[in-house]
Amino acid sequence: MSPLIAFLILVGLVAIVTVIGLWGRARSAAPRAARADAIADEIVPSDARGEAATLVQFSTKFCGSCPGVARTLSALADDGTGVVHVEVDITDRPDVAAQLHILQTPTVLLLDRDGVPVSRLSGAAPRSSYVKELTRLLDSSPPSRSLPA
Repeated sequence: MSPLIAFLILVGLVAIVTVIGLWGRARSAAPRAARADAIADEIVPSDARGEAATLVQFSTKFCGSCPGVARTLSALADDGTGVVHVEVDITDRPDVAAQLHILQTPTVLLLDRDGVPVSRLSGAAPRSSYVKELTRLLDSSPPSRSLPA
């Protein structure tokens, strides 16, 4: 095989792997519908939930992007009336990770006022993704509330 053909094959493979990686990264940060089962009280006690919504962040001790996501979610909770941010460390709770199918941290579940997950974001999503999902939930539940972008 000539060096030119080998080089072109190598460049083609690098391009394919790059496209797949970028697609996977974009897909993981996109919000997804969550399962409709209410979160158990032993994971997030009902008295720790917000009146309008709860942002539940699942983290581990070894997660590098979890502190930044926690700051973002805390700021959103401070801005939104009736919104609470709860952080759950799953380092020593593999049962919770298995039960909720958490494969990466941070994973954020947005719970409605009844503790039912309505949205799930995996990985460190941009602030706008959290705002969009939270606004969508708050606008669909009376009384209507909005958050600053």
